[in-house]
Amino acid sequence: MIGTATILYRATSDATWLQRATAAAQGSLDYWTAENRLYAQPAVFNEMYFDDLLLLDSVQHDPRYRATVATYAAQIWRANRDATTGLYRFGPSGGGAPDPATRISTLEQAAVVQIMASLAWDRTLYHRIA
Repeated sequence: MIGTATILYRATSDATWLQRATAAAQGSLDYWTAENRLYAQPAVFNEMYFDDLLLLDSVQHDPRYRATVATYAAQIWRANRDATTGLYRFGPSGGGAPDPATRISTLEQAAVVQIMASLAWDRTLYHRIA
């Protein structure tokens, strides 16, 4: 809903869409940042969620959006990155604590690359996400 409402706002200039995107972002941040829930979610889910937050940031800045991405990125860097290979390990669900028995997934690696790359972007470029 966040990304779709943001795109509709950009296309129509109807402030209702921006209000919906902002309300969805605030509610979802309150939920997902509580009790370390983002960390337990699959990295692929988080990457799409973060794209939506940063896209919204391109039309209505809120420092919590990027801070949420940065906090998650720092956590998986510390907890999930294999320093020897540089690859990220997750649990069977694709998120959470690393499980050595779980095979490394290309999809999860791609999600991590996208998350890390988004942090290198200047926020003035976030509109290019969609």
